[in-house]
Amino acid sequence: MKFTRIIYALSLTTLTVLGYSQTSIQHKVETYCNTNPRLTHAHYAVSVKDVSKDSLIVAVNEKKSMTPASIVKLYTTSAAIQELQKDFTFKTVIGYTGTIQKGVLKGNLIIIGGGDPTLGSKFFPQTKFFVDSIVQALQREGIQSIDGLIVLDCSLYGKEAIPQSWVWEDFGKDYATGVYPISFYDNVFSITLQTGNVGDTAKITQVFPSEMSTTIQNNAIVGNDKSNEPAIQGNPEELTRTVTGLIPSNRNSYIVRGAMPSPPDAFGLEIKQALFRANMVKYNQEYVVKYEPFFKDGLDTVAILQSPNLELIVGITNYHSNNSYAEHLLKYMGYNKLQKGTFEAGTQVVQKHFSDLGILSPGAMLYDGSGLSRYNTTTATHMTEFLVKKYSQGADSSTFFRSLPISGKPSTLRSYDFPSYLIGKINAKTGSMNRVRNMAGYMTTKSGNRVAFCIMIQGFLDTDGDMKKTMIDILDTIYTSY
Repeated sequence: MKFTRIIYALSLTTLTVLGYSQTSIQHKVETYCNTNPRLTHAHYAVSVKDVSKDSLIVAVNEKKSMTPASIVKLYTTSAAIQELQKDFTFKTVIGYTGTIQKGVLKGNLIIIGGGDPTLGSKFFPQTKFFVDSIVQALQREGIQSIDGLIVLDCSLYGKEAIPQSWVWEDFGKDYATGVYPISFYDNVFSITLQTGNVGDTAKITQVFPSEMSTTIQNNAIVGNDKSNEPAIQGNPEELTRTVTGLIPSNRNSYIVRGAMPSPPDAFGLEIKQALFRANMVKYNQEYVVKYEPFFKDGLDTVAILQSPNLELIVGITNYHSNNSYAEHLLKYMGYNKLQKGTFEAGTQVVQKHFSDLGILSPGAMLYDGSGLSRYNTTTATHMTEFLVKKYSQGADSSTFFRSLPISGKPSTLRSYDFPSYLIGKINAKTGSMNRVRNMAGYMTTKSGNRVAFCIMIQGFLDTDGDMKKTMIDILDTIYTSY
């Protein structure tokens, strides 16, 4: 009986110390946020949970709706892993209709888009020879020339290439590319400029891809003011692009990148030129992009181009905060689950994913898959509850966990000046836009505990660098105190 009382007393002592410890951390973080002059005019929220016990460690404004920016990708990639599975691959089908007569295809070349974001992507160098693969597949089939059309089947999705809630200032930028059934080169094009003296107009010397039906208005001026950096602007639904800003003087080659206008059209021109070089079509060969479903009776498949598997795509999405990959995943989930290749359908799949995980906290409202929309909202509580649920599914070994950037490693976390003892201790996704700075993920503390955390700071008047320092201070407190 005496032994039992001793155990009971020790248990109470342990619970008391633990409770005091958690109260102490809460007090430290709350006091820091309330007294930090950098946060005087800002909105902020912090939530920290122990992933093993699912116990709350810190909660500051944790139920307030905030703009998540790119930490939305955590939601999108998690849902994609569940709905599509890690070994899933996107498929682009190459086929033809008609007959082959003495090496001449009397019919149409059909390329069926499957929503693959990786064709020719800089993140997967092995895909850059996709055009040659198509030409070689046709030649192996015995096709020496084509007497018909090149048809690009883009009926998988509708014509809505970007979410309606994106803002004009992002249109045309290389981080705000559209989503199409046929995408290539990351849906990014580049303009190379040559400059001379300050005040002159920069000269365009090269455009890549060169085969695009695009009108480029060059308003770029030579100047050394870094506050007006060069950019490419343009409506996603139009083929016109405008280069603006100041280009540094006396540069022989200065590259500006932007969102490619109508990638399916550019793809058609790219394929047409490759077939022309192989003497398989005439220079004036016609191609057509079809967004409406059409009958493909008698289609013979020549080749299927497969993307790298989803596990690798998710890794690039989170590690490099790739907006294009995230939006392609979102749209495909809508098509795959609800037979609607729209952004709205994709977000419905993600919302259903929350229910499947058993998340009870409200607060997450999504309008895209990358976090570029300012209409998106979430709460720190919702994010940490989500992270705890995900951790319980597979901990360190899961595809999701391995996709997260690591402190001190080359990734979106590289711009944070973590102290040496936090290097390798944090697996997290950042999210930022103008006057928004967020981070969410996992951290292993000094005592070996693993926590899920979400820190969001918005509407601040100080610099991004100041906010990064503020986040590190909060993480440091949690690391050393729990």
